[in-house]
Amino acid sequence: MIPSPNADAPMSASAALRRAMLTWFVLVMIVACALSLTLVQLTAASTASGAEAGTQHVDGWFVLSMIMLGLLTPACIVSHWMLFRHYWKDGIVQPHGYLKASVVLWTGLSVACIVVCIGAVMRNVFMPDLLLAVPEFALLVLSWPNGWAMTHPVPREFEDDQEILHLQGV
Repeated sequence: MIPSPNADAPMSASAALRRAMLTWFVLVMIVACALSLTLVQLTAASTASGAEAGTQHVDGWFVLSMIMLGLLTPACIVSHWMLFRHYWKDGIVQPHGYLKASVVLWTGLSVACIVVCIGAVMRNVFMPDLLLAVPEFALLVLSWPNGWAMTHPVPREFEDDQEILHLQGV
């Protein structure tokens, strides 16, 4: 994360959004490069070895990928929701909390995609390994930062909604 020029001063919403966009873009590019390199390497390996491609299996990587996707992704999403809980209580998320919650989510999704790519190369198979990375990459791309939670309070038209009142601690 980029350090603040004045560590004691609170971060502004625009500064947090700039940092979030930079972080998101870098992580998306890293994962896109990892997926591209995996596809190129697996395609080259399958054309070079012909029918023998995919016969080398190291199932530990697939099991590790499945465990990581099953534990890390939900944990990152839940922690993101928990860090955004102030949105339902106070109406907005503070810029530092917005940046922290977003980076937690994006880092978890990126690490999961990269582990899946490593497993696909180690196993020398396209499917089902790369199929595991598609939803992770889609979640990463679709969770681009827009700063809405920092600048737009919760609409008060939902004040009688019991579920939202419960989240607000009423």
